[in-house]
Amino acid sequence: MTSMGGLLKYDQEFIKYIEENYPEERIVEYSNYSDYKIGGYETVKHTTAKGPYIIYGVESFIVDTPNAIYRITYQNSAELFDSPESQEIMNHLINSIKFLD
Repeated sequence: MTSMGGLLKYDQEFIKYIEENYPEERIVEYSNYSDYKIGGYETVKHTTAKGPYIIYGVESFIVDTPNAIYRITYQNSAELFDSPESQEIMNHLINSIKFLD
């Protein structure tokens, strides 16, 4: 498994890839250590906005398990992304993930 610093570096490399290859997606919040543990594993995250007029908000979580590094995303319309209901759904989804060893 990767150290948290290594995981953060991996996420930063992924952000660079997004910036270079997806001009319609822009970074809103850069990589940071997440308060989330997904499936018991440390996680880093970043937030992007998609679309020419910011149509979607996307929260991306990068989690490193013993078997693989995963990118897990949650997307919703820009108008609803930060709403309590949307955040509750995202939290429930993230908290329900379990990895098989």
